[in-house]
Amino acid sequence: MENKINIACFKEGSRTAEVKDIWQWDYGQILRIQGLNLPTAVEIHFSLDEHGGEAARRIGVTKDGVTDVVVPDTMLENESAYGDSYYFFAYIYMTDETSGNTEYKIRAKVSTRSKPEGHVSGGNDTFAEILKTVNEIAEDKVGVPVPAKVGQVLAVKETDESGKPTEFEAKDMSGGVSDEKIAEAVGTYMEANPIEESDPTVPDWAKQQDKPTYTAEEVGADASGTAVAKVSEHNTASNAHNDIRLLVQGLTERLNALADSDDTTLDQMSEVVAYIKSNKSLIDAITTSKVNVSDIIDNLTTNVSNKPLSASQGVALKALIDAIVVPTKLSELENDSGYAKTTDIPDKLPNPQKLTFAGAVTAEYDGSGAVTVTIPEGSGGSGGTVRIEKLSTDTAVELEPNKLYIFPEMSELTITMAESSDTGIANEYHLVFQSGATATTLTIPDTVKIPSGFSVDVNKIYEISILEGCLCAQSWVVTV
Repeated sequence: MENKINIACFKEGSRTAEVKDIWQWDYGQILRIQGLNLPTAVEIHFSLDEHGGEAARRIGVTKDGVTDVVVPDTMLENESAYGDSYYFFAYIYMTDETSGNTEYKIRAKVSTRSKPEGHVSGGNDTFAEILKTVNEIAEDKVGVPVPAKVGQVLAVKETDESGKPTEFEAKDMSGGVSDEKIAEAVGTYMEANPIEESDPTVPDWAKQQDKPTYTAEEVGADASGTAVAKVSEHNTASNAHNDIRLLVQGLTERLNALADSDDTTLDQMSEVVAYIKSNKSLIDAITTSKVNVSDIIDNLTTNVSNKPLSASQGVALKALIDAIVVPTKLSELENDSGYAKTTDIPDKLPNPQKLTFAGAVTAEYDGSGAVTVTIPEGSGGSGGTVRIEKLSTDTAVELEPNKLYIFPEMSELTITMAESSDTGIANEYHLVFQSGATATTLTIPDTVKIPSGFSVDVNKIYEISILEGCLCAQSWVVTV
């Protein structure tokens, strides 16, 4: 049975990889590392602890970009593991003559299971076994990692203590055959063993050493002259496509003149072409909506709305505008005596007619002094009562006198009464509310006198009036 290979594949730019599907108590496992360009022999450390403890050292062998290393059996004999899995860690350790560095890390997940009865380790934890397995990996089983060219052989460069080769090198064969000798030998062989063409699809004439020749009649050519001569004769004939020749000749002359232009001219022309391409719609509009020179007005007296003014008249118009001096104060005005000054404006205007107030409040104003007239709010300005709509959320309201407050269905309502500024009139506090399926809890100031037996019942509309500190109420049943 071959050793099981567990693959750790590193993605480009990554320094870590993971391995799964390893079972506890297995042994003889190979960790295969892919995606890294590691040396032929590389040191790899194995540990059950990610951040502490002591690591077991192993040697990995790299062939064709793939590195194989033996997993220590101790990584799979973790008797202290609990749960359904645990991890061991492999650190790829790069060394040279002066330094050693941990470059990559592999985390391997091991699924736990019960220990087999009489379990015996695979024994790869001894150095001899490790070396044996490494050598098996290095032999083919994996192939020889040193390439050799034609005319070279692989020679042993170094061996281990037991005399087994550990490193090879390519060397030229001593007394090697020159290129001339090889060519001579191949030629002699081919002469003695010629290759016979046996493909039935290849005609006999194609197998001949010399190229065949043909007559003009065989290829449909004019026997009186070559094709080049005939074409030249046709091109110079005055009756052969004369219009095309003249067009080509003129175009050639223009292209030659353009090619002889200096760099500045060529750059300018390329810029003009680019501008024309990007502004074609604008150019089309200009060509279709152009202005005739005869339509341009060259004076400032012609009163025509659909003709343009010349540039020279624009300059004249600007000169006239620039010559205008706008005064910034009255003293700069000519004949300013005919204009009013701020000192001429009176502080107050006389009242031509006396203003008289009649009704609930009487007063007169003739302009001689300030007069304050207070119009009662309860009058509404037109003899009506001010009506104020409230919401079901307005559960606490201060009532102003001589206004009617309308409430919707209320679960509770607390009212207070604002003091009137005019004690010379009768001040009434007036409200209407609806009591629903649950009777409204009505709270009224203690100073108000309430009729004996008054209460708020369910499903009724109540109108309440408080006048001179006495409450008067009436109600109507609400049809549900």
